[in-house]
Formats: sequence, structure tokens, C-alpha cells
Amino acid sequence: GKIKSGIPVSSYTAVSFGSTPQIINVTMSAGSYSRDIPDDYFGVNGSNTIDVDDNGNGLHTWEILHTNQVPTTQLFTLVNKNWDILRYPAGTLSNYFDWRSGWYIQEKHLPSGWLYDKFNYRRETNYLGNQTMDFAKNLNLFGGKPILGLNLLTSSVYTEAAMMYAMSEVNVPVNYIELGNEFYLSDEHYKKVFPSSLDYFLKAKDWVSKIRALQIPKLGDIKFAIVGEEINDAAIGRRKMWLSTILDNIQPGDEINAITFH
Repeated sequence: GKIKSGIPVSSYTAVSFGSTPQIINVTMSAGSYSRDIPDDYFGVNGSNTIDVDDNGNGLHTWEILHTNQVPTTQLFTLVNKNWDILRYPAGTLSNYFDWRSGWYIQEKHLPSGWLYDKFNYRRETNYLGNQTMDFAKNLNLFGGKPILGLNLLTSSVYTEAAMMYAMSEVNVPVNYIELGNEFYLSDEHYKKVFPSSLDYFLKAKDWVSKIRALQIPKLGDIKFAIVGEEINDAAIGRRKMWLSTILDNIQPGDEINAITFH
């Protein structure tokens, strides 16, 4: 599509689980500026591609959502798809994700002395459905592309590279990579591994170099994004200096293609 000057107001539907959809009218004006939007510009958070109850029975699986088997008040956008990207695994999960199990790294395998402070992270998975083959199936339901979030916090570069190999084996087109999620926050685990934004940047840069050197088959042109943060004078400590430190250090030869903002 294209954003053009003077495009009239368009409406969109805001839908969330358990609520009644609302139509909200928004006025947009781009002035005299216009630009083309890539076909894969819009996407959604994937997190886990399955959800289960306490007995392991599937609830809002992506396949159920895609085939419109849930009430219309809880209907996700898969059945009226206007987006192409699925982010996996999404958000905080990516910082603790074990791609081989499709779940959080077990607490006993965390670095020495680390404990989870959330019950869901401690829960042992007793079901399947979140492995690379399942993710490939979910993407095929709508012909989408993935943004893969790598685990820079509790995994290693070669373990994460193995996930990319596994994705290539199930014909998932890996072109977009996020190098972690929101490490500027004050989580104790984040601060232990990345005391400053420079510590994070240097590790992310090293990972990009090592992954590119592997020349993983069938993955093509990979674009890497590092964690950024808005410049906020009200912020304190590492978060306040996060983005400026990255911008001061990043160079074209680093082959980092984007900075994420949440």
C-alpha cells in the first residue's frame, strides 16, 4: 500500500478477547509526504503458538483461531488477515526461551543462583505443539513470514543459530531477527548480564558477526535488529543512556539493520 497526503479518515476495529468490538474513527494526514509500505510491514505478536488449560487441552490455538471456531467477540485477526509477520517467540519469553522444548528454559538450567519470579515460567510443559514444525504450520495458515527473537540472556549464540538451522529444515523463511527484548528495563537478570547498554551492544554485535559467518543454508539475506529505547529525560540510569550509547557506537560495518522501539 501507500500512505499519501490527504488520505481520508479510515476506520479500524479494535478487538480483544472477551470484549465487544468497537469501531474507532481516526483522522490521518501525511501532509505532502508519501512513501511506499512494504508488503510485510504489519505483523502481530506470536508468543506461544498454543495455549492450554490445566489438563493440557488446547484452547485458543492458532489453527482454531484461523478456522473461525471461536465466538466473534473473541475472534483474532487471522480470519481477516491484513498483516504478514508473526513474531516468535514474543517479548519477555524470548529472553528465556528454549526453542527445542518450545517453552521457558527450566529453572534448574538457569545460571547459578537465578530463580524465576513468575509462576508460569516455573511451570513444566507437559504438552507439545510449540516446536519449529508447529510454527511452520502456523505460518502456512496465512502465508506469513516470521520475526525470530533470539535468546541473548540465557542461551548461547550457537544454540540460537541451531534454531535458525532447524527453521530452514522446515522451510521457514528467516529474514528478520530480533536480538533480545527490552533489556533496558531494570530486571535483575537483565542488569547482571548487561550492566550497561554498551555491554548489550557489544554482545549483540558479536552475535551478528558469528551468525553471519556461519552462512546458514537457505536463510538468504538476514536483517538484524537490536534493542533500542526512546530518549526520555525522565528516565534514570542505564535506560536514559541506552539509545544514545548505541547510536554513538554502531557502525555500517556492524551489519545491524534496525533498532527496535517499544
